[in-house]
Amino acid sequence: MSDLQTELAHFTGTTRWYRLDRRMLFTDGVKHLADRANCYWLLQLIGSFQHLQEVKRETWQSWKLTVTPDKEALIVMTNGRTPKTIVERRVEYTDFPLREMTLWVEEGDGEQMVILLPSEH
Repeated sequence: MSDLQTELAHFTGTTRWYRLDRRMLFTDGVKHLADRANCYWLLQLIGSFQHLQEVKRETWQSWKLTVTPDKEALIVMTNGRTPKTIVERRVEYTDFPLREMTLWVEEGDGEQMVILLPSEH
């Protein structure tokens, strides 16, 4: 297990919310990931799909990033209830330090959606 994976495993809730945009918040663990892995682009990518009807109707989303050995990436969003892919995006190059990462998005208060680590649920 990498140092980053070990650090992320310690996040089991959040004490603060961080704003990505007017409808998206993220947690302490996601902030730590974004700071350490320099991957705010991943949060912005997740946020950029929230206006699509097929994404907007999902109150719980699973976003999985998989990095290949040649540093390409595949990002897949499902609703967690079925294996059907709702969103798929290829990234030509990434320096993301982990081979895989899963983030969840769920409804917060009102119209807010929250990006969190699975361990923070």
